[in-house]
Amino acid sequence: MKDNTNHHELIPRGELEEILRVLEEENPMSATETKHGNSYHYGTSEDTPVSKERLLAAIKGAEIEDIYVHSPFCVARCHYCTYPIAVGQGQDKVLKFLDELAGEIQEALDFFGYSDLKSIHVGGGTPNYLELQELERFSKLIAQGFPLQNLRQMDIEVSPVNLDEEKIALLAGFGFNRISMGIQTFDDGINQRNGRFNQSAEQVIGLVEVLKRYFPNISVDLLAGQEGQSLHDLSDDFRKALDLDVNSIYLYQVRQAFRHGGLDEVEALNHFLSYFSQNGYEILSHNQVIKKRNSDGYCQQREGRAKLENLLGIGPAANSEMQGYIFTNVPPAEYLRSGKGINAQTIKMKQKRNQKALYLLRALRYFTRPDVDGLLVGDYQGKFGTHPYDDFKGKIDFMGKAGLLIMNDGKIEVTSKGMLFTQWIDNYLTRHYK
Repeated sequence: MKDNTNHHELIPRGELEEILRVLEEENPMSATETKHGNSYHYGTSEDTPVSKERLLAAIKGAEIEDIYVHSPFCVARCHYCTYPIAVGQGQDKVLKFLDELAGEIQEALDFFGYSDLKSIHVGGGTPNYLELQELERFSKLIAQGFPLQNLRQMDIEVSPVNLDEEKIALLAGFGFNRISMGIQTFDDGINQRNGRFNQSAEQVIGLVEVLKRYFPNISVDLLAGQEGQSLHDLSDDFRKALDLDVNSIYLYQVRQAFRHGGLDEVEALNHFLSYFSQNGYEILSHNQVIKKRNSDGYCQQREGRAKLENLLGIGPAANSEMQGYIFTNVPPAEYLRSGKGINAQTIKMKQKRNQKALYLLRALRYFTRPDVDGLLVGDYQGKFGTHPYDDFKGKIDFMGKAGLLIMNDGKIEVTSKGMLFTQWIDNYLTRHYK
């Protein structure tokens, strides 16, 4: 019988260490092909590079279900940041970005279909880096740029720095109905040590109260593995995040600080899931807790990614996944200098085996059904026409024997132990590391 993933008992470190030893013997995490900076580009050497012309011919008219918009600007680069950003840019670059974005949205509107557009997610960078008038134009381009009649969610990531009630009200006014604030830590000293300045715990707590007046769905991000941060510091962050009483809480990890899939990373997740599942939150993925599974605090775009829906990336370095193809837009420096476009070197057609692996992996990492902690086999069969056990028998058997998965009643579900090792499962199935 499957254990209750939504109540995570703290697993002793020695037991985790033994599990990790067994997993590393089977598949060392160092086998990854993916660099930190490309964490959302799920391409491997097995996937087929294709020309831009072939890509455009294949995806023309595709029905887009999810859109990601990337705003690249930040005041400064935090020491742990690996994302494609543009630091300290002047107004001329911001205006260039907005002009290019307007053109890119119009081209995309003419090129694709949007009859079943479900989600728009805006990230960065720091979208609220923009001044109020710039943020208004940015939000208007997005909210008025696409058909929204079937949209379920429009959400945006923000930083406490350069955020005030005027900007919060503006975003809510344009129809954003979910907001995610990157707190990282409540410890002002740790923030400063990691290059994150002009943010205080008192400021964060006050801003969350303002957000509650405008948004029905609020999420906050914490970060493990920062320089100078101990497990005690992280536990203190958990307590303070709980006091915020928000809909959803994520724990991300500094990949450079942890050896790939290493014990410290697993231990951080272990304490995170244990603490919040014992304090009124439900577990929705390996690094997210939520007030109500697939309801209060839910992120629609995560579900879309998990189901391999057609995802269109807009803006510099934004990733797209559609019709079995993956590609990334040109990086911020080129976008702001020469204009919008696709980075031709990133275009790949995913092998069917790798599409299946990604579908299975994301089902195990991001629960899309309130009653299934992983994959409903019928969903997989409906999409690919084969059984996942036939496609990945050896790997599923090994993960079952290692105590990470259990397979019964038409489901392949992750166990409480397995939740802590989904980074390893990712690499094992897809040869990727995020």
